[in-house]
Amino acid sequence: QAVGIATTDEGLVFDNVPSTTTFELVTTTSKDFDDDTVDIGVATGVTNVTVDLTGTVSTDATNPLNLLTDAGKITINDKINDGTYYESSSINVGSSDSDNKLTSVVLTGGGALSATASAVITLDNENANLELASIDASGLESDLVVSGLVTTGLADDAKITLNASGQKLTIAQGDALIDQLDIVGGAGSDEVVFTAADNATYRPGMSGVETLTVTATDASAGDVTIDLSDAGSDTTRIKLDLNSVDHNVTIQKASGLTSLTLAGTVGADKLITVGGSSGALTIDNSAAITDSGTVVDLTVSDSLDVT
Repeated sequence: QAVGIATTDEGLVFDNVPSTTTFELVTTTSKDFDDDTVDIGVATGVTNVTVDLTGTVSTDATNPLNLLTDAGKITINDKINDGTYYESSSINVGSSDSDNKLTSVVLTGGGALSATASAVITLDNENANLELASIDASGLESDLVVSGLVTTGLADDAKITLNASGQKLTIAQGDALIDQLDIVGGAGSDEVVFTAADNATYRPGMSGVETLTVTATDASAGDVTIDLSDAGSDTTRIKLDLNSVDHNVTIQKASGLTSLTLAGTVGADKLITVGGSSGALTIDNSAAITDSGTVVDLTVSDSLDVT
């Protein structure tokens, strides 16, 4: 067990750790484990380490806790609770050994941040010694942000498994391209979020995810296409913040789409195209045209009944 102290850049290094060891990191103030590094080297044959985060306040979001291990897999149990609600925490993960990269993270615990919101776990990479093929969040009741892992942290076709009660997952826009992620939703209502959509075709790999939320890039460089070929009929709702986009937007192969929410602003004389299978589509539009007296065309498939 290690109790945090409110100073930065401290370090704990463990070596030859057996498989029976569980590490407990205890927070007492908001600056505990502020940019601190806990490096867990394991004994030969050990393939997983377990870390419990406990205490009453979150780890620091500006200078997150760094958790390193050469085991290949780390299980992080979030037990930080103020007595009523769980806390949001930021954690950087990786390995201190370039020959034994971190490839798997399991997240458990967490829950409600308040009566109306979920706590959030944010994962980022501490160094280049990780290539995550799997993030198992099926036991995590908090929402999850992995958008910082896009550069080196996630392997192609990395699998992210969500919980059974409903979860929000925020990814980087580069990971919404084809063949980047395999996102598996649970029995609840799940949502995948990404921002900065620009000049690309986004084809997120996901199943069991009901809502896709996308924010376009202001002053975009090119047209944006959202292709739901790899989402199946599970994705029934798209929430699109046009965010002053000044290029065309296309939603295509949206076989299960029944709800489209448009927000933000859109440049004049632009085309928004929606293609899907037969069925009913409800469009809730609060988007504004940036130049008065001009037109934005909204085109939908003939097979859709539109409200």
